[in-house]
Amino acid sequence: MRNGALLFCLLVGCVVNQTTTEKEQTLASGKWRPFVTREQFMRRYPGLPLKYMSKMRKVEEVVKEGESLEDDYQECDAEERHRKRKLLDTAVRTYMRAMNEGKKVYEETGCDAVMMFLSRTVVAALKRLLVEYEKWRRIPTQ
Repeated sequence: MRNGALLFCLLVGCVVNQTTTEKEQTLASGKWRPFVTREQFMRRYPGLPLKYMSKMRKVEEVVKEGESLEDDYQECDAEERHRKRKLLDTAVRTYMRAMNEGKKVYEETGCDAVMMFLSRTVVAALKRLLVEYEKWRRIPTQ
């Protein structure tokens, strides 16, 4: 019984900490924003040495650029097929660049917070864009 209560307390503590971290990363619109201050960096990537702050800022800026391209893709009209496909390809390349840079930081440090950030932002975006590629495969060429 005591072990069950202890396990429950640990699980509740983990859930609260994870929710707090997600809350710090998202705005009311549900979008995250790149860190600006040293304190935000330390909260988002606990255990990551400060010497990686500029590298992770660069990764987050590239992710933001990818999100901007993805938004432009979504807003593009169907008549602009060539531009729309080019935006899709560019967004994927941008996210892949962010993934590669973030992966380098993860391999150097082993910080799980870096991998969590990449999976929540970059991998999720690439999955969304993969769905868009599948739609393109079904559209007959003219």
